[in-house]
Amino acid sequence: MDNIIIRKAKLKDLDMLVGLWNTFMKLHNDIVIKNNNKIRVHVLMKKNADDMFYKWTKSNIRSKDALVLIAEYDGVPIGYSMAYIKNNVRIYKIDKTGYLSDMYIKKKYQGKGISSMLKDKTFAWMRKNNIAYASVQVYDDNLHAYNVYKNWGFFEFITEMRKKL
Repeated sequence: MDNIIIRKAKLKDLDMLVGLWNTFMKLHNDIVIKNNNKIRVHVLMKKNADDMFYKWTKSNIRSKDALVLIAEYDGVPIGYSMAYIKNNVRIYKIDKTGYLSDMYIKKKYQGKGISSMLKDKTFAWMRKNNIAYASVQVYDDNLHAYNVYKNWGFFEFITEMRKKL
């Protein structure tokens, strides 16, 4: 796809990013809830989730320690990614990691290497900021994302488990 452009997000992109995020979250939740109904209560969002995401994304666009990218095809937004530099637990030698918090490509454009383009720009930004390791979280039941991240060289590190009390 020669007409793909990856660019840094601007403040004027915030409303569009909220729209992409809403689509991303609906599809994500459909996948993980369909495969594991126990997750339902853990992915229910607050009524003001859009506003919270808007503010979070705005702070990341403005931050030197974060990167929000938009993928466009013929000038139309088709996906985005968000990453930031995260402090590690202080007792460990690795002080900071790059955290890939969001990665979404519209279904019609998936499988065309666009997420890899976003990943490559994100990893280059992390390296430029002296970050040696990237991390990502993925739900166990999101096999597509899990396999993408494995293909990119990520490995299992921590498993979070939950129990209702």
